[in-house]
Amino acid sequence: LGASEYPFKRVIGVEIDRKLHDIAVKNIHRYRSATRKCHDVESVCRDATEYEFPPERAVLYFFNPFGREIADRVLKNLADSLNEHPREIVIINLGSRLEPCIRTLKGIRLIKHTKYHKIFGTSGSSGVAV
Repeated sequence: LGASEYPFKRVIGVEIDRKLHDIAVKNIHRYRSATRKCHDVESVCRDATEYEFPPERAVLYFFNPFGREIADRVLKNLADSLNEHPREIVIINLGSRLEPCIRTLKGIRLIKHTKYHKIFGTSGSSGVAV
């Protein structure tokens, strides 16, 4: 829900666990904020390895969501999506587990390294919200 405080076109959360998804849906409906800038927020109950990335610019936020095997599959899906629909992508990664997988993506480069995050993006990405 924190992402809804930024001027994104939409925010999508992907959750495999039905109970956690249901909690997320309730939280989305209950969330009220005077500073909210994005009102198109949804939770999708799906295995992340089966998620189809929308063919538009995106900021992806990963906080050590899964291990290497699943990360490889999710990021392969992202790479396939980028090949089919080239576009600007920014990946904000908190933690170190996904970094080796992210670094293997063709056309993705490190944009910025902070104390907690590494921000990657496609060519032309400046690291600003898209």
